Amino acid sequence: MAKGLRSGVRGNASVFAAASTTELVRRVVPRAVRNALRRPRLTLTWLVDQAAFRLGRTGTCALREGWTVSVHPASVVPFQLHRDEQELVREMDAFVTLCRSGMVLLDVGAHFGVFTLAALHYGGGTARVIAVEPSAEARRVLEANVRLAGAADRVVILEAAAGDRDGEVAMLTTGPIAAHYMIGVDTDRPDLTRIPQLTISSIVSRTGLVPTHVKIDVEGFEGEVNEGGGAVLARHHPIVLLELHGKLVRERGRDPRAVLAKLEALGYRRFERSGQRIETAAAANLDIVRLACFA
Repeated sequence: MAKGLRSGVRGNASVFAAASTTELVRRVVPRAVRNALRRPRLTLTWLVDQAAFRLGRTGTCALREGWTVSVHPASVVPFQLHRDEQELVREMDAFVTLCRSGMVLLDVGAHFGVFTLAALHYGGGTARVIAVEPSAEARRVLEANVRLAGAADRVVILEAAAGDRDGEVAMLTTGPIAAHYMIGVDTDRPDLTRIPQLTISSIVSRTGLVPTHVKIDVEGFEGEVNEGGGAVLARHHPIVLLELHGKLVRERGRDPRAVLAKLEALGYRRFERSGQRIETAAAANLDIVRLACFA
């Protein structure tokens, strides 16, 4: 028994030492440096793409038949996923069928703007977009893509996160290893970045644009975005394109069923996956599901 106790103490000490070392590294070594060292090839590719764009080079991506975009070079590979990965192809196909003339898309988690560009293309010359993106690096690429599409006058870009209240939120950047996505976290860490946060209601008030479509891709924080947009969703009932990360929501100690129940309470009655109706209980059980939600 004493031997087992000593082993347990040594094990706990090892865990504590590893945790202390990790905390020290987070405090001393900037996250950007650690991200670069994790995947140096991807970091180099990102730097090359940035240099190429400054020298006037752009990339080209044929996303669907009849739709080819000229984009910042860093966008080509992420955009091609929506052409080559079947789940993402189905998501884009479902989105395109919902585009219409005069649409106003609120693109929450716009990243490099593939859905922003889709709305502008398939919604015609009268389509408008509010693109909300917390990553400064991704926002710069997004701005470049909008300019290359000749649509800067039809897109409002906000460098912010969307959430359940106005203020600030702490997020982690993935850096070049994951195309500069920002990740929300629930724990305090020394390498977090403070990001402005706005509710959907505040975004609508600031821009004066009422969305006909809302796309939400926020990696497990869908519930907070819905809470902050309740007044807008209940009053105007835009089509909600929701990427529900059930696994991530559960890992945060929350229930993905509550995300969909909130939408139901706001008047949403039909939920579709790839154009086919799906029950909310079945959708909430999936690790990730891309839904179109209708009032």
